[in-house]
Amino acid sequence: MTLDDAPVGQPVVVLPSPAGSAALEPGRPRRRGRARPVPSPAMARRLAELGFRAGATLSVLNRTSGHGAVVALGDDRVAVSRDILRAVPVALAHEAVAHG
Repeated sequence: MTLDDAPVGQPVVVLPSPAGSAALEPGRPRRRGRARPVPSPAMARRLAELGFRAGATLSVLNRTSGHGAVVALGDDRVAVSRDILRAVPVALAHEAVAHG
């Protein structure tokens, strides 16, 4: 599941996305036939600076009309585009704890 699929208001945990992961390869089909984007190294670094790191707990607060979202990271709020939402792998927080 990606952050784009996360339910609004439900805590999720960011999963590691190792380089070369089949789920994150450019051009790989995802549901509805769309390719899953991969952030550039610079964008991945910036996302990590903002708190989008493996193990971080966050939640989607609301969706925007442009298909982006406002995401809560602790006390911070970050607006992100749909491309970024699709590039961040997550699991529901209760599932991550149960399987961790």
